[in-house]
Amino acid sequence: MSFLFISLLINLSLFVQANETNKLVVAEKEIIQFTAMESPTLDQIEAQFRQAQLNYVSTDRMFDPTFNLGGQQVKTKERALFSFAPVFSPTRTVYSSLEKINRSGTALGLTVSNDQRSATSGIVNKANTTTVELGVKIDLWKNFLGATTKSQTESLRLDFEKAKIEKEIALKSFQYGLRKLYWGLVANQESIKISEALFQTAIQQAEDAKRRLANSISDKSEVARYESQVAARKSSLLYLQYQRENLLKQLKELIPGLNSKDIEIGEYDLSNTIVKVLECTTLIGATENVPMDYTQFDEIAKVLQVSQAYQQKAASRVSSPDLGLDLAYQVRGVDSPSQADGPGSMRGSIRDFEDNNRDGFRVGLKLSVPFGESTSNAEVASEIIANKRYQAEINKLLAEMNATHQQLKRSITILTDVIRNQKYNSQKLKERLSEMKRKYNQARISVNDLINDQDALLNSDLSIVQTQLEVVNMLLDYLVVFSDTPCSFNRI
Repeated sequence: MSFLFISLLINLSLFVQANETNKLVVAEKEIIQFTAMESPTLDQIEAQFRQAQLNYVSTDRMFDPTFNLGGQQVKTKERALFSFAPVFSPTRTVYSSLEKINRSGTALGLTVSNDQRSATSGIVNKANTTTVELGVKIDLWKNFLGATTKSQTESLRLDFEKAKIEKEIALKSFQYGLRKLYWGLVANQESIKISEALFQTAIQQAEDAKRRLANSISDKSEVARYESQVAARKSSLLYLQYQRENLLKQLKELIPGLNSKDIEIGEYDLSNTIVKVLECTTLIGATENVPMDYTQFDEIAKVLQVSQAYQQKAASRVSSPDLGLDLAYQVRGVDSPSQADGPGSMRGSIRDFEDNNRDGFRVGLKLSVPFGESTSNAEVASEIIANKRYQAEINKLLAEMNATHQQLKRSITILTDVIRNQKYNSQKLKERLSEMKRKYNQARISVNDLINDQDALLNSDLSIVQTQLEVVNMLLDYLVVFSDTPCSFNRI
């Protein structure tokens, strides 16, 4: 028997320890620290940033030197067109090249190749031709001095700069979103406290009514009305608990590592928080113009304006003519002995251009002129797209900053008046309820009148909590845009 009792105590102790381990009491600071945990949202933010970084880095690869190596061997049994014309078989070609594209619109290349061939008639035995060529290609119009290349690479660089700022904004937005969930849980907890208190009052009133019925002081309809009130308030309380679970679900979806935790809200100071909120809204209200020093959105707008100019330059050259200059200096050596002299060699061909002046030059011009209505339409469309896309994004950012700042001042003023009137309403309802209880005890009013006043007070108190939450949420939405606002509510 004692063994069973000890086992029961051990199991109970382990159960309590397990519950304590899964229990997590959080305050607003701890909510922010959850950003260090794994999160799908944070992973998505990082992935978007890495994609912009990859796009920018990939442009640098265009300007990295490229080494090429290749070769081929061909055998044929074809017949010569003329009796004295040789047929070369087998032929072998090998080459290696080093190429470098520059941002200045030029391309440099160094090529070393060797061609070895023999005539089927035996006249030529492994003749070797070795060529070393140093060439440069220069764009004289469309990409002169790298104008188009610069526009494209600068545009991608600016996209990367924009992505870095957007990443910072997204991380802050994620933190403010967590804070909104936290204050939603606080408001829910306050609402539950208010509803719980009135639920207990309803239970007590129903018990009192039953005792009065037993003493023949009240009737069954009064008892039924109080029991109905108990059910209604229990229903409201359960719905608030459902809302709490829904808020916790949203939090755990953002931070999956919390799924195994039983989250509870720690101690909080509502009075101090309200003071901080009022201080912050007062500071915002005193700022007439949009406070650009407190936001990073204007930095994005500036980057977009510069990027827009580069994109327009690139778009304006989409269908323009192109003129290219191709220059090359080469040396070529040949070792082509007859069959009687034995086979030729690559070394012999190299010796040929070392011992003799075998250099040469190549100069070429290439002009490309696009024609057709579709070509000119493509250029116009590209310019319009470049202009409209960037301008739309710039205007959206400016509009969001202006609307957020101006609207918050008006909205906070309205909501402050709403809270003031709601508190006044609750105060008067409390005074009335006190008087209604006295009248009910004197049998001067019905039970319905008393319950209606109790419900009115409950609804008024709950409305105060919800309006206060609306003010906090509105302020947090404002801080997403103006994240550097210097007020204590914005420093955790």
